[in-house]
Amino acid sequence: MGSNSDDEKKQQPTRGRDWVWTKHVTEAVGNWKKPQTLHVPSWIVKAALKNRTTIWLESVDTGRNYKSTIMTPTGRGENVRYIGDGWYSYLEDHKPRSGDLLDFRVTKPPNYILVMLTRRI
Repeated sequence: MGSNSDDEKKQQPTRGRDWVWTKHVTEAVGNWKKPQTLHVPSWIVKAALKNRTTIWLESVDTGRNYKSTIMTPTGRGENVRYIGDGWYSYLEDHKPRSGDLLDFRVTKPPNYILVMLTRRI
């Protein structure tokens, strides 16, 4: 969904705080008919998901859960992870549009990523 950015670095939590990040929905992500994988920020991978291969996405809006595979692409770095299958189902159900916001929170322990969609006005 994207690469490491200044916005992502600004969202790194201090010790003892939650693992959260926000994603602005782009036209590519908003095109749910041709879904994009969800890029997990490297600092979240390092802190919480490095050794995981699956996780549940939970829609805060509907309560629906999506079992998801955490993909580790070869040759992209040790802290690069993407989520595909469950994320694609989330996109199909919620149909985010360009300009919307997606807020993500990894639970402790890291069994779920809570996802909240905020529609643009």
